[in-house]
This record gives sequence, C-alpha cells and structure tokens, in this order.
Amino acid sequence: MMEFISETLSSRKRLFISATALTVLLKLSTLAPALLLGKIIDNLSVAEDVASLTLSDLLIVLCGAVLLQSVLHPLQTYQLVKLVQTTLVDLSTEWSEKILGKEFEQFSSLRIGGLIKSVERGITAHEKFLIFFITSGFPLLIELALIAIIFAYLGGALMFTTLLGISVGYILLYHQLICWRRPYLVAVNDEEDRVSSRLFETLQAGKILKLEQACGLAMKPLRQSYTEYAHAATRVASTGAVLSSIKVLYIGLSTAGLLAWGVSDQASLSPRLSVGELVAVFSLAGMFLSNCSALAEAYRALDQFSVDRQRLLQILSLEDLVEVPQEPLPEPLSRLELVAVAQVTNCKLHFTPDQSVAIIGPSGAGKSTLLDTMAGTLKTLRHALSINGRTLRGCDIETYLDRVRYCPQDPVFLEGTFKHSVLLDQPMSDHLPRILDDLGVAHLAAYRSIAEGAVNISGGEAKRLSLLRLINRPGDFNLFDEPTSALDQETALGVWSTLFEHFHKRGLVCATHDMTALSRFDRVIVLKNGEVIADGPWSELQNDGVVAQALA
Repeated sequence: MMEFISETLSSRKRLFISATALTVLLKLSTLAPALLLGKIIDNLSVAEDVASLTLSDLLIVLCGAVLLQSVLHPLQTYQLVKLVQTTLVDLSTEWSEKILGKEFEQFSSLRIGGLIKSVERGITAHEKFLIFFITSGFPLLIELALIAIIFAYLGGALMFTTLLGISVGYILLYHQLICWRRPYLVAVNDEEDRVSSRLFETLQAGKILKLEQACGLAMKPLRQSYTEYAHAATRVASTGAVLSSIKVLYIGLSTAGLLAWGVSDQASLSPRLSVGELVAVFSLAGMFLSNCSALAEAYRALDQFSVDRQRLLQILSLEDLVEVPQEPLPEPLSRLELVAVAQVTNCKLHFTPDQSVAIIGPSGAGKSTLLDTMAGTLKTLRHALSINGRTLRGCDIETYLDRVRYCPQDPVFLEGTFKHSVLLDQPMSDHLPRILDDLGVAHLAAYRSIAEGAVNISGGEAKRLSLLRLINRPGDFNLFDEPTSALDQETALGVWSTLFEHFHKRGLVCATHDMTALSRFDRVIVLKNGEVIADGPWSELQNDGVVAQALA
C-alpha cells in the first residue's frame, strides 16, 4: 500500500502539496480558537480600560480564525477529493483492463455479480487509503507536534506525555481487537459477494421467472443468501460494538484523568495554569483525544478496506491472457492444424483459407468445443494448435486472435448505438453498409440503440448483428458457431449467401445444424462424442450409413 501511496504522490506532487498545505492551515485554524478563548477568559480580570481593547482585538482575531477555517475547509476538501478521484480514474481503468485481459477460462469462471462487488469495494478501499493518509495520518502528526509544544509551554509536558502513552496503548489494543475481528469481515464480504451474484442471476432471469410464475420459488435461494449475509453482518456489528466500548473507556477515563490533573493544579497554593490556560488545555486535550479515537476508527475502517483490497488483488493476480511480449506474424496464416486431443478430435485436422468447412453432429457432439479450441480460447489446449507448420506459442496469442476470428453461438452486445454495441467502436469497413442491407438490419443499425442485454431486439436480429463483427473485420480464418440459429429458413438462406460471398477463399469454418447448407461447403467434418466420424465433401458423405447413424 505504501508503494501505491508513493506512486500517487510522485505522479501528482503539486496537487498533493497543495492539499497537504491546506490541511495543515486548517489544523492551525482549528487550534487557534481554543488558545484565543483561554486568552479572552484570562483578560476578563484585567482592568476595564485595558481589557476592552485587548478583548476586542482577541475577538477580532478569533472571528478571523473561524472565518479562515470556514474558507479553508471547502478548498481543502476540493483539493483532497480531486487528488483522490483523479488517481482512482486511472487506477479503476487500469484494473478493469487487467480483468478483461485475463485468460478466457479464468474470466468465464468468475461470478459477475460478485466480481463487480469486489472491484467496487477494491476501488473504495484505495480511495479510503488515500483519504486516511492525507486527512488522518499526516495531519494528526502535525497536530500532535503543535499540541505537545503548547502543553510544554503551559507546563503540562508530563500530563501530555501521560496522555500520549495512554493513546499509544489504546491504539495497540485496538489493533489487536481489529486482528481478532478480521475473519468476520472476510466472512461478511464472501456472503455479500454471494448475495450480489445470486441477485444478478435472479434479476437477469426476471422475464422467464414471471412467465413461469416461479418468482416465489426463485426467491428461496436468494432469501437464504440474504439470511446468511444478515447473520455474518450481525457478527461484524457485534465485534464493532466491542471496539466502540473500548473507545468509550479510552475517552472517558482519559478525560477523568485530565480533569483530576486540572483540579489538582487549581487547588494547589500556586497553580501553574490560569483559568483561561486551563480551558485552552482542556480544549486542546479534548481535540487530541478525539483525533486519536478518530484515528483508531479510521484504522478500523482501513482494515475492513484492506480485506476488500486483498480480494481485488487476488482477482488481478489471476492468469493473464498475454503473459510474455508478443511477436507479430508478418505473413498470413496459410495453414491451421489441430492434433488429436481427447474429447475434441481423435485425429489430426488441418484447415486452409481456400477451403470452406462445415462441422456437424448431434447436440453434445463437441462442435462448440472444437471451435473454442481452434479459436484459442482454451489455454490448456493451445499446445495442440499449429500455425503455418509450427506450434502456437505464448508470444503469438495477440496475432492469433487477430488472424483467427471467432463468432460464438450466443450473441453478446454492449449497450448503446450500433457502432459501440455491435462493432465495439471498431472502424466500419467500406463494404459493411451493403452487408447491412443484405441481412435486413440496416434500419436497426441506423436508428435504434441496443438496450442492456439486447432485450429490445429479437433473437434473429441479435444473431444477424453478431455476425457483423467478423464480416466487418475478417481474419485469415473465420469461425462461426451456428450462424443461422434462431433464423427462419428464408433469412438463413440469405445469411449463408452473405457468408459464402464475403468469406470465399478466406477460411470459412462453421459449426451448424442446417443440413440444407452442407452442399455449399468444400468439406464437412462429422463429429460424435468428441470424435471425427467422417471428413470429406458432403456429396460423398450424405449417403454414408455411418454418418447417417451418427446424425440420427
């Protein structure tokens, strides 16, 4: 965490210096009224002709200090918030990019609701760390030095030393209790993540739940998650109450000791402090005790956020997609090969850009797994891939994903306009407007904004729009998983015509259940239970009894 603070300060030195300077001035203006009040009380006993002038001056200075404090506070808050938020903008963007850059398998295994909650809490944790350092840690040291000087000047050095020792002991005890409380914080965060994930899942299925009149049944596991979270939160609150009790004892007993010291001093034959100085000392000591307890409270919150930060760091430490420097491949991919891999293929498969290939088989045959393997999304199977005659390496991943393009079966969109939602802000190619017309989605692309989850467009529209990413930016090989699912026969025929026209001699590979389109492919691979049953032109395979039995 200190490295994080150091990086923040080095990157924003001027902003930090200005925020710190304002904080120190604010502390000085906060201490001044207590000292001035003591002076005013002492001057009440001075002769009237002298006191009236002195009191007027003191009152003017007191009002000036209060006015200065009122001016400095919003300025200090603005500088502080600006420092924190500008830092968090960069960090939040960096963390989000890192999470998106994780391995396909890692990212797909994360529960989205819990992931969002963990990232939000991690961002807040870093925000609290910055605020703690600037508003609690460093200013408290300044205030501590100022109060020590004032106590020493007024003859209360021993009392201040005693208060300081008690405060240090209090903070050390507080630290031990916070360590005892930490497992309960971890537990409540885990329960909160589960609630978020289950709530996300339930709300996402809201339409189906209402159609099936199953809202009550679906609420049972969500209610269970709420109940478990409530139990964990109760334990955390109870442990927090113990810390609050320690705080009450610290402030109460310290104040009692301070009062005893003051009464003892005033009862002596020669008091060291005047009444005004005693009032000033009590005010300053009260500020000191309050700030020490606030520091402990901030530390308690900080410990909770450190748990959140640790969870974020665990997510950020997951395996990255790109782990080594990447090397470009200057030549186009002329050959893509896949060796025999259990549950994927029982024989070596090779693909060339000049050949269109269909992959068919019954549901569960392994068509999507084969395409995922060819697309490079399964890290554990990348060793089975070869490009241009050599095994795919870690330094080839970015180039491979650019040259071997993949359109999964389920359409996914961002919320927004066509360019943002469908094309993901990639430049639009010159031929795309014609393709939009051919697929019958030109009006949708021009005038409609896609809602969250694409709930405002039909399944057929979503399917056709999802194909446009590869059509707009094709690779050397272009893989489609069920490109005509959710489409009627006439629309499917138009989609096939578009694909064969646009990807002619460009490595078209399609997993499909549409048997009417197979005669248009140069080659058909028949799968069953992850094994290749047949491989060749459809004109030779369609009358094969083994193939017919596999597809039955």
